[in-house]
Amino acid sequence: MRVRNGIVAASAMLVLMATSANVKATDLTPGHRVNPDSNTISGVSGNIVADTGVMNYANGYAREIVVKDSATGGLDFVYQVQLAQGDLARLSASGFAGFSTNVSAVQSLTGAPNSGSEPLFTTGNQNVTPVSGSSGGADRSSMAADHGNVVGFNFDATQFAGAGATSYVLIVRTDATKLTSGNINLIDSSTATLSGFAPNPEPASLVLFGSCFLGLGAALGWRRLKRAPVCA
Repeated sequence: MRVRNGIVAASAMLVLMATSANVKATDLTPGHRVNPDSNTISGVSGNIVADTGVMNYANGYAREIVVKDSATGGLDFVYQVQLAQGDLARLSASGFAGFSTNVSAVQSLTGAPNSGSEPLFTTGNQNVTPVSGSSGGADRSSMAADHGNVVGFNFDATQFAGAGATSYVLIVRTDATKLTSGNINLIDSSTATLSGFAPNPEPASLVLFGSCFLGLGAALGWRRLKRAPVCA
């Protein structure tokens, strides 16, 4: 897994382009399901700031890259899976609590560096889309469960099966500006967990969150003090 810190030099800038002409995505809020936009995000453009490289798992290969989006200033988390055997029903990733998410699934993404012999992120090899219709091809966990921490893409395992089957490029666009380590779960009859990347909450947000608890504790302490009997 490789992370590039700081500002990447202009010579190292990689512009990632999908095939569509429009730049938008489908909003995905906690507790909801949507159909990922398959005709959007022609401009996932900017610097690649993190790259897992091609990772092997029992049934095939997966890869994640993170792009500092030059249009939004946020981080885009980009995934793809290719099978060597078996099937795949779901890809999910965690760490999105507290961030806005927009999702797309596009057929072609060029400009990303290839790694190894597996053709992830090259043009023309993607042939499996997330499911569509009322079941929703993408979902996000609820606020009650974990504050919307998990984003997932769902597939028809009867279609996403066999050697060479390759997912569309799966994109989660966020308003995060920093990243940390995260997990990618690949689910069929069992679950394979791979190391990837996730948004990292801003320190200011953590301080604010902590200060709320400190303030609540102080208020409760003051109320107890007021109720305490006065001893002569």
